[in-house]
Amino acid sequence: VSIMLFPSLCVSIMLFPSLCVSIMLSHSLSQVVSGSLQGGVLLPGLIQPGSRTHISDRFFLGGPLSVRGYHMRGVGPRQEGASLGGEMYTAGGVHVFTPLPFRPLFGEKIRLHGFVTAGSLSNLPSGAGHGQVVQSLKNQLAWSYGAGLAIDLGIGRLEINYCVPKPGDSSHSLVNGVQVGVGVDFL
Repeated sequence: VSIMLFPSLCVSIMLFPSLCVSIMLSHSLSQVVSGSLQGGVLLPGLIQPGSRTHISDRFFLGGPLSVRGYHMRGVGPRQEGASLGGEMYTAGGVHVFTPLPFRPLFGEKIRLHGFVTAGSLSNLPSGAGHGQVVQSLKNQLAWSYGAGLAIDLGIGRLEINYCVPKPGDSSHSLVNGVQVGVGVDFL
């Protein structure tokens, strides 16, 4: 069994840092267990007191590359069906990849994939203490589980998953069933 730990500081285009940690365990039988944890806080008043965040600066969660089982930007506060984003978030996932029980033509490129993903997105309560911040994130928690196929494309990955979302809030936008995602950086 080999263990790899990949801590990093993820910085978005808007230069707001968030913490990202990934752990990958692999076994000689080609099974891989992967986990990741992310979180971030946007502090608009830190640089300019009294300032507010703009929607383009906020964090967004949901979709086939982050919290599966939700529409793109489907987790968190919404208004008239549109996502408002949030000033703080946490997200994490655990994934198990294993070879198919038979070896098709591209057997090493296609794997079975099982996952559990979760995330929470909220606004930072003004004048809030640690307890209020944790409670705010807890109230918005969304999670999902499922299984599918992960296909290595060489420059990215294609996932075809069956998702079962478990919303913590009725405002979340769900995708119950098959979800397809193509990307380079998955949660």
